Amino acid sequence: AWGRKVLDKVITQKSGFFDYISCEDVVMADRGFNIADDLAVCGAHLTIPASTRGEKQLEIEKSRQLAYLRIL
Repeated sequence: AWGRKVLDKVITQKSGFFDYISCEDVVMADRGFNIADDLAVCGAHLTIPASTRGEKQLEIEKSRQLAYLRIL
């Protein structure tokens, strides 16, 4: 069991998640889930869907496409 103050990043590191990440993989996470450095060590990349508030239509469409990938 994890204490209330354990960061998501620490749980992700301890879970063995990064053992399944390959070079050039792209991992999608919510804003604030700061694992980009850990992914870079694995040769992978982090993508975070942007908020649509105040964004241009093209940026909104890209966010929708990323959100669709998350569902699959």
